[in-house]
Amino acid sequence: MPSSQRTQLPALLSGVFISFLSLSARAQPLPRPVTHEQRVTASSIPFRRGAAWGLMSPQGRVLVEPRYAKPIKRYFRAPHLWYTNQAGPLPVVLLNEQGQELGHFKTFTQAPNGMVVATGRRTITLFDSVGHLLRATPYASIQEQWHQGLAIVKLPDSVRTSKPASGPYTTQDDKYILPGLVGLMDAQLREVVPPTFHHIDGYWQGYAPVSMIDRRKGAIDRAGRVTWLSRAHADTIARAYFGGFWAGWSNERQSAAAVDVHDRVVVPFGKYKEITRGQSDPYIAVMRRVRLGAAPNGKWVERWGLLDTTFREITPPLYERLEQHGRWTVVEDAPLGPQQVPQRGALYQGRLVIPARSPQVYPTGDQRYALALEARRDSATHTTVFRYVCYGPQGPTGMAVVSLQAPAYLGHGIFSYQSSYETRPQLILASGQKPFDEEITGVSTAYGGRYYQVRTATKAGLLDTTGRWAVPPNAAYDEVLPHQPDSLFLVRKNKLEGLVTATGQVVVPLAYTRIYNGPGRTFIGSKPDGQLVLGRTGRVLTTLPDYKAEGKKVFKLEILAPGLSLLHWLSEPATLPASAGSVTGYGRGLLLVNEQGRQILPAEVTQVGPASNGVIWVSNGSAYAVLDYQGKLLTPFKYTNVQPFSQGITLATTGGQEVWLDCFGKEYAQ
Repeated sequence: MPSSQRTQLPALLSGVFISFLSLSARAQPLPRPVTHEQRVTASSIPFRRGAAWGLMSPQGRVLVEPRYAKPIKRYFRAPHLWYTNQAGPLPVVLLNEQGQELGHFKTFTQAPNGMVVATGRRTITLFDSVGHLLRATPYASIQEQWHQGLAIVKLPDSVRTSKPASGPYTTQDDKYILPGLVGLMDAQLREVVPPTFHHIDGYWQGYAPVSMIDRRKGAIDRAGRVTWLSRAHADTIARAYFGGFWAGWSNERQSAAAVDVHDRVVVPFGKYKEITRGQSDPYIAVMRRVRLGAAPNGKWVERWGLLDTTFREITPPLYERLEQHGRWTVVEDAPLGPQQVPQRGALYQGRLVIPARSPQVYPTGDQRYALALEARRDSATHTTVFRYVCYGPQGPTGMAVVSLQAPAYLGHGIFSYQSSYETRPQLILASGQKPFDEEITGVSTAYGGRYYQVRTATKAGLLDTTGRWAVPPNAAYDEVLPHQPDSLFLVRKNKLEGLVTATGQVVVPLAYTRIYNGPGRTFIGSKPDGQLVLGRTGRVLTTLPDYKAEGKKVFKLEILAPGLSLLHWLSEPATLPASAGSVTGYGRGLLLVNEQGRQILPAEVTQVGPASNGVIWVSNGSAYAVLDYQGKLLTPFKYTNVQPFSQGITLATTGGQEVWLDCFGKEYAQ
């Protein structure tokens, strides 16, 4: 699809403007919601007896006697399923939480709709996320990418000993392999289109294009009804599908034509040189070649226009380029002058709204407005002034501002602009009116693409990209900033910080030079005198000791769990006598502090891992152990290759063997 690019203004104006997981049983852990409750919620846990593996309940009842040689592992995309590996052509054994074998497969993975797709010797079996059999299918594969809730399914390939008379095939070991037929399946496992075609694409404008080995082409609707093109149209016009129709170029006729899904020629040969449409374009773009100048020296150039979905010409081919943005289409004429300044305009639903004489045109993301950079002669100064003018579907809306760059659209008809380097950003409505009575003293850039800080002389607030106040302007704050989690907002006043909700509820009082917050709305606040306090939901629970007086300089703080903070400290280097001519290195260590301000980390710990299920992995430098939130070591330091706890259990290695253990330190081995 031809498109116009945003071109920088020429030098003469520069003074004014500035997958789906691959089918593998070796599943990798994925981020999951963290729970801090010390409880085993898994229905079954793998255990080892000698060299064999089985499953037992958390209460110790054996569900599956140990009979598997390889460890039983969890598939983290479907946490209610277990798998193990074995030798042979079907190396994956899939089990549910009760220990029932679901089958032996080559590979398995999870589909976007939550199903588990298990690939057998030639076909696929579908299970739900807890292992209930949904359907044993005749399919050899289900495509990885779903489109509009549908997936392409494919039957097994056919193997022949003789060469096929026609159609695509591959060879292997003196055999001929014909690709299996394809169809469509929805998220409820219904065959929307049975596998009867050799090729099928996704639905576009209500139809999916299909084809056969014998070069037949057609389209299938949502109800599964197929319409076929005549052989003449399939061979001469149907080169590419564009949603409801095909189009193609004919060398013989030196033009393009289009045929719809009912085999009707909707655009005959001879009128246009190209017919095309982008996947998200509402209109059909057409191109005609015209001669500029008299023959024989005239230059042939491309000119583009638009058809609507009934193939009615709504914009004649007049423009060098066009780019569709929903209801708006930016058009471009030939550039002017030695600087080749672009000449752009815009159509709204195919109707010209902005004439093509602006170097820049930008539709807004919600398609309500378009901005055009326009030149105007100032009669007082006899200079040319460039302004950004706002247009709606009916024409100019009233806003016209001098701005260093295109005004930022904040949503709901609100724009932010800066007229010069000496002035502050301002807010203006599409109508040209000011949105607030008070003078704006500052508008920030978008934080994370979601929020804009707006300041007046006495207030600060946070505006979201829908044009609504996330935090209304408040005289109590000098600054308001988005925070993580984004339901909280950081506020500042007189160099002090606090946290509030969107309703103004104080989560952390405005009393700290720096705030760190974490799970359970736990926070650590650093007071102006350097004192640290630990609290939750806005209430200070304890004042932490003066670590600096102990020679420990805290340089990093983390909140691992509700009411539990990790402090990293360095000790100041001790200088030896001048005769020694050297300085000792920094000492360093960790402090794990609870809500009572008590340090609960064992002295030998040098590394602290993530917290979940009421416990934390801690290391002494050579091995890991499990520590609960009260500071009690639940296991010796003997584990390697550890993973975070989930559902109260995890897999680790000890003594060269893998073992499952729970969040109370119990190993599941006999």
